[in-house]
Amino acid sequence: MTWISSLFFGVSLLFFTEQIGELANPVNRICGSAFFLFAMLITLRNTKNHPLWLSAALPLVAAATLLIPLWASTMAVIGTVFVVPRKLDPRSSAGTLANRLLISLSLFGIMSLGVVHSPYLYQAMEWSASVYSSLLGSVLGETHVLGPTPLGLPAILFAVSYLLASLITGPRIRPRSIVASLLAIVAASLLFHWSVEHFEVTATELLPRSIVQVLEMYLFNSRVVISDANHMRNYWQVLHAISVLLAVVWTVRPRVSEEASQPDVSDAIPTHAPRWPVTLSLATLVVGAACLMVFVPTGSPGNHVHFYNKGRFDWDRPTFEKFGKRSQGMFGMLPDQLRLNGFDVTIGGLSDESLRDVNVLAMINMRESYTDVELDAVERYVTGGGCLLVLGDHTRYEGEDPFNVLLEPTGIRFNFDTAQPLVMGWSSSLHFTPGHIPRIPHFAHQVYHWVGATLEIAPHVRPLIIGTAGYADYGVEENIAKNKLGDRRQNPDEKFGDLLLAATTTWGDGRVIVYGDTTSFQNRPVLESWKYVTNVFSYAATPMEWRVSPAFGTALFLLGLLALLALALRHGSPKPLIQAGLIVVLFHLCSYGIARVSIPERTPIHDDTKSKLAIIDLSHGERLSADSSRPESYDGIAYNLMRNGLVPIALEEDLDSLIDHAGVIVLSSPVTPIATQTEARLIEFVEQGGSLIVATGWEERSGCESLLGRLGVRVKNVPLGSSLRRRKPDELLFHEAWPLDLDREDAVPLSRLHGQTVAARVPLGSGQVLVIGDSHFLQGRCIENNGGTVRNPLPVKLSMPNIEFLRAFLNEV
Repeated sequence: MTWISSLFFGVSLLFFTEQIGELANPVNRICGSAFFLFAMLITLRNTKNHPLWLSAALPLVAAATLLIPLWASTMAVIGTVFVVPRKLDPRSSAGTLANRLLISLSLFGIMSLGVVHSPYLYQAMEWSASVYSSLLGSVLGETHVLGPTPLGLPAILFAVSYLLASLITGPRIRPRSIVASLLAIVAASLLFHWSVEHFEVTATELLPRSIVQVLEMYLFNSRVVISDANHMRNYWQVLHAISVLLAVVWTVRPRVSEEASQPDVSDAIPTHAPRWPVTLSLATLVVGAACLMVFVPTGSPGNHVHFYNKGRFDWDRPTFEKFGKRSQGMFGMLPDQLRLNGFDVTIGGLSDESLRDVNVLAMINMRESYTDVELDAVERYVTGGGCLLVLGDHTRYEGEDPFNVLLEPTGIRFNFDTAQPLVMGWSSSLHFTPGHIPRIPHFAHQVYHWVGATLEIAPHVRPLIIGTAGYADYGVEENIAKNKLGDRRQNPDEKFGDLLLAATTTWGDGRVIVYGDTTSFQNRPVLESWKYVTNVFSYAATPMEWRVSPAFGTALFLLGLLALLALALRHGSPKPLIQAGLIVVLFHLCSYGIARVSIPERTPIHDDTKSKLAIIDLSHGERLSADSSRPESYDGIAYNLMRNGLVPIALEEDLDSLIDHAGVIVLSSPVTPIATQTEARLIEFVEQGGSLIVATGWEERSGCESLLGRLGVRVKNVPLGSSLRRRKPDELLFHEAWPLDLDREDAVPLSRLHGQTVAARVPLGSGQVLVIGDSHFLQGRCIENNGGTVRNPLPVKLSMPNIEFLRAFLNEV
């Protein structure tokens, strides 16, 4: 049964690298760790030192569960080398299995990371997926345009790596077994895809709708229709991986009979290849990897961002003249966010004069044609060393798109479609190319990529963001009422999976960065995506390049890999391949480190903008939701902070790091007790002129009870209920009010309900604290909401007394 461990090792690696699994990242890592541990236990059955090797395996699995997928996959590769018992007899079935695992994991790692870092290999993978998808459709009688992930190419790649590893290690494999293995891989893949097509027809017939909904919402965390074939193909990739790996492992499984338990050493133990060809091949592979992965800055980071003030967008921001749905504007907060983080932002036209000393030229949703003078000015700017950041959106133009005219020399083009994710927000299916934008957040809502256009690129263009779980919905030119959107259904001729959402390339001495979606940069999303947006502009403002041509690096990379593989097949020496796998993984990690060092993280520290930063704290379990479709959303308080000239951010971690840089801090019924050190810093923040807003009821008082006690405020256990029914039109709206007991003489009551103080202002040093005895007061239900979302609409609610109440307090900031 030792061959089973090979199967589970492969599945664990695919989980770690997120090549299969449509769950959240932590769940993927847990699943991968479970497969890894199970494979390890099976392997350990063949040793006498079970406790020793098990004790080494458990910390590895724990680390893989906690760390990000990149490090987890690295731990899996390196751990296999050191954790699999070295005392296994290489002539036994377990020893043969261990050798095959080491080589197949190394080969898979080398080829996968080559695809990640080389635009040419990425295009080769996409081409392979297109060809295989067409063949699959012709065999099954269905039209398919599938990307590599839904097709299961990563699993097939690993299966082929295992077959190559089996050829390198002894005992020798007969040619008919090799042919049988390849046929088994194809048969298993066809069987899986045929089953998915068949399941599409029978699912809704055999399963009650209630069971289907449970599977959709709780097992898959999605609202998609489970009977859709391509959706099912994406979700059940783990079955495809298991079937393909099972096919190859079974056909080339090691078979050791009693007579072969002590075979001739010369036949069982691989001979070593000559040193100089191995050294030369390994050096070629390493140099090629270095050319592909080493990210080289060519200058210091810049600060000047220039927005071209032309296009289908607006610089509006929330004002006191407009409320409710669509009152938040589009991009008005973006310049303020950038200035807050140290950028010098200008807005104007396109000319050599306006682009002088500009580090980043940004364009958003350009709809009107460029003049020849403008096109020439942009070309001179970028080819002279500048950076062009293009932010477009879905279903732009089917014909002459101004952006496509501008980008024609770069090899990047907007498609007339919409990238529709299976799960709104793309969940865990956004994949970022390493070595570019540093410190990508771990959660999809911190990126806030929504729906936009897919991109078409030339072979030399590098992908930045790939959405693995979604489809490209063709636009309809006549559907003007709905922004030319398509039918929002995945049709057979529309590509499914691995959609290109952002890309970058060089143009002369400069760079071009293109995004197919603008959502991350809009007023409402930037509350959460502010750190990601800052990283994007920091990346764009830092001059950098790949010193060696990607084509040259790719050629060296493939030459070294093929030479090592040929030597291994000829001489049966697995060591060079294992060494190469570890070296390439090391370079992969170094590319992350170099990028993070090259692009310094920016923090709002400038005195002229300090008072404008407003922190909506979410790091202590506050009763606020980022979901606009929920009554407890923080949209209301956020919009009113904007209306008062502040720049709000939603902070989910490490409040201490930004306390000294803020003008206003909002705490809405924190559940997790605030640390004593943080309390002291909040008090100091107020004494030095900051403003603190705290809303909490008696039931949720534990999180901030100590802080309020230091301010001389106590929430009393006297429920006053809601003021919705009996209040006057000019009175404040409370959802669940609780009275406040004020122990300070200088505390000023601001609002009463049933004769009890429910809101008060507490002066402290040069600042002030606003305390409200209602955990829901700062939620959308008590201030305002924007009508929710298209899928989850809310009745528009607006409380002008609450808005004016907050306005009066914030006017003193």
